[in-house]
Amino acid sequence: MTRLKSILKSLIITIVEKVAYLLKGRLKKSPPKNPAPDDNAMLKAFVERHRGQQVRGGSCVQLFRQYIEEVWKLPPLEGLGEDGGAEGLFLRYYTDVGPRSRQHLERITFNNTNHPQPGDVLVYRATETNRWGHVGIYIEPTVATGTHVIFDQHGFGSQAVHGAQLRERGVDNLLGWLRKKSRE
Repeated sequence: MTRLKSILKSLIITIVEKVAYLLKGRLKKSPPKNPAPDDNAMLKAFVERHRGQQVRGGSCVQLFRQYIEEVWKLPPLEGLGEDGGAEGLFLRYYTDVGPRSRQHLERITFNNTNHPQPGDVLVYRATETNRWGHVGIYIEPTVATGTHVIFDQHGFGSQAVHGAQLRERGVDNLLGWLRKKSRE
């Protein structure tokens, strides 16, 4: 009888441990006492802080570098538009962009059915007037015109200005975007 009780007790403990293991991760954890700032709030603060300023010399890639270090809290990443500009960064992502960059950034190709999220870094193809392509930080869609608002510097053609600005852009020449990989 004692041996039977011992076996039953051991069996119950094993079942309880397995159930606890299966439920682990499914139970909601209480929120942290000091939650991290909301990503959209950090994006908005970044735009407010740098709007109208020439960031790190004024190129679009330099604004992108500042953004990923300041908002995404990533270390300086290698191979980001250093050779071949923004278009080269996107097209040669799997060969020329360093492993540390690929570890932190996801490359998403635009296909006319997918949509960027606020904070994604849009990458545009090179044109006759801009052989390097372009990058800009996605802010929001502009439903009425079918465009989107981006935060960038050194826009194309007549929009070329020094300093970071909010502007509307269409999807012409849009290759896709880079998104910070989640670490859940």
